[in-house]
Amino acid sequence: MNYLDTSLEAWKSIQGTLNKRQRQVYKIIQDHPLCSDKEIASFGEIPINQVTPRRGELQKKERIIYAGCKTDPTTGRQVRLWFAPKQKH
Repeated sequence: MNYLDTSLEAWKSIQGTLNKRQRQVYKIIQDHPLCSDKEIASFGEIPINQVTPRRGELQKKERIIYAGCKTDPTTGRQVRLWFAPKQKH
C-alpha cells in the first residue's frame, strides 16, 4: 500500500463524519502537509473566515494536528502549520 492508497483510505473513512466544508479543508491539509490557514484558504479558494472555524473543528475532532510554525513570507509573522495524520480504522 502506498501513500496515495493510505490517503484515499483515510479520506473515505471520514466521509460520513465531516460536513462538506470540513471535508474540503481536511483534503487540502492532506494534499498540502504543513500548511497554514492562509495557505489552506489559497489552495482551496475559500475565504479565510470559513477556513479557520473548520480547521478548529477538525483539530477538536483530532483529524488534524498542530505541526509547528513558520514565518509567513508576506506578513513576516509566525503562523501555525497543520498536518493530517493517518486515521485509525
